[in-house]
Formats: sequence, C-alpha cells, structure tokens
Amino acid sequence: MATNIATDNWKYSEWLKLGYQYHAPEDYISMEVYPEDIEMFSTILFLNTIEHKGRIIKVNSGSTEEETKKNFDKQTIEFGIDAAEGLMNLAVLPFIFFHTSDKTSHTTFMNIIRLIRNNWEYCLEKKYPDRSFEFVICDDEYEPSITFYVKRETS
Repeated sequence: MATNIATDNWKYSEWLKLGYQYHAPEDYISMEVYPEDIEMFSTILFLNTIEHKGRIIKVNSGSTEEETKKNFDKQTIEFGIDAAEGLMNLAVLPFIFFHTSDKTSHTTFMNIIRLIRNNWEYCLEKKYPDRSFEFVICDDEYEPSITFYVKRETS
C-alpha cells in the first residue's frame, strides 16, 4: 500500500515550508518536476525484454539483445539458469538513483518499487499473455530491489 506522500516525501515537505499558496502534490509537480525526468524514468518502467532459453530477460538501456544473451549465458554458467534469470531482471533502487538518493527514505524506495512492479507486470502481461510471472521484492533497508521471473510449474 502506498503511503501518504504529504507526510512521507522529504522534498515535498520541504517545498511546503517555502509557503507557496499552492499545496497539492499536483502543484509541486507543476512547479518542480520536469517532464524530461519522467520520460527518462520511463526507461525503467517500460520493460524491453527478450526470450532466451525459455526465459524472459530484461534488456537494459545501452545494451543490445546479443550482449544481453551473452551476459545471461555467462550468468547461467556461474549461478545456474534460475538465479541468472533473477539477476538479469534485477533492479536495485539505490543503484538506479546512486547520486541522488542520499536523503531518500526507505518508504519512498518501496513506493517506487511498487510502481515499477505494476508497470512491469502490465508490460509483461501484454507482451507474453501466455506466461505467468513471479515478482520478488526485497524490502532491505539499504538495498531495496525487485526482480521477476517466469513462473514455473511445480510438480
């Protein structure tokens, strides 16, 4: 469940202290958030994936499909195919926001992880309607993260 942004987001709270006549989160967005920042973050939200060796693998920005396949194959040799799938699809929030997250609360990171999960789930269901996916959220205080893998049938 998402938390109350008005009380949990330090940037919004600091902005409110400036005394503007506007107070709604939409006003903060209008005055402080650039559309280009949202556009850049969409590279995280909208998955680019490939199917390789029966697994669905996230292709990171700046990587090619061939590079992703080679990296997956190396990870498979080192860790096994199940672990490789989870590692290749991993997003660790403090790494994504490495230079800007020094004041970011764990609550904010977890809200972002839920946003990512919702978007990834939608993207995966649209692209692979015949597959089911499992999402794993790590609620670690220092390195909250999310990954996904194709749900496998258990016997």
